[in-house]
Amino acid sequence: MKNLIILPSFKNQNPQAAIQTVEEQFHNYKITTLNSDAIAKSGGVLNCISWNILK
Repeated sequence: MKNLIILPSFKNQNPQAAIQTVEEQFHNYKITTLNSDAIAKSGGVLNCISWNILK
């Protein structure tokens, strides 16, 4: 996912401050958010659902 950063977002929070902070550091990247309420209720967030574990 070259040049893309996905930030977790939550129903009761405005992600604009986080997006702006990340945009300031990563100028050439597209920043998007993904609602993570359901994942967080299970005890994880985006890194927990995106790991690749090879056996």
